[in-house]
Amino acid sequence: FSGISGDMILSALVDAGLEFKVLKEELKKLPVADYELKYEKVIKKGIAGTKVSVITTAEVESPSKMIELVEKSALDDDIKQKSKEILYRMIEAEAKVHGKIKSKSQNPNSKINEVHFHELGSLDTIIDVVGAVIGIKMLGIDEVYSSPLNIGGGMIKMRHGILPAPGPA
Repeated sequence: FSGISGDMILSALVDAGLEFKVLKEELKKLPVADYELKYEKVIKKGIAGTKVSVITTAEVESPSKMIELVEKSALDDDIKQKSKEILYRMIEAEAKVHGKIKSKSQNPNSKINEVHFHELGSLDTIIDVVGAVIGIKMLGIDEVYSSPLNIGGGMIKMRHGILPAPGPA
């Protein structure tokens, strides 16, 4: 009702037919090890589904390191490319929120090491993004659609302090 997390995307892909074992094997092509991928069938409020969880507390020191991990992986080139595109979009959103990009013509990649992901700076983000790209490819999905979000309101405590919900990014 208010958006979808990376774990929810992975769960939906597994529910749609992506083999969990295949997802795990493909993710092993990333040069990282400080995470665990869990899978379970759940029933929430009477509705059955799949829950895939990425368990990690590992941080990635910078957005450029996130890109580097994808580049150094043994993943297929198309998966690397799409994963990097998604990560760059996230970097761009963070750069805009934190005033690192002053105009539309300014390249966010030029400020890549000045951007701090905070809540998105964990290894979990890489696993979610790359895992989603893997799943979309493996299932032969050509297009992804999204409806407008019911974003609600209120305030939320984040690393930058109390901010409006949804957050500025």
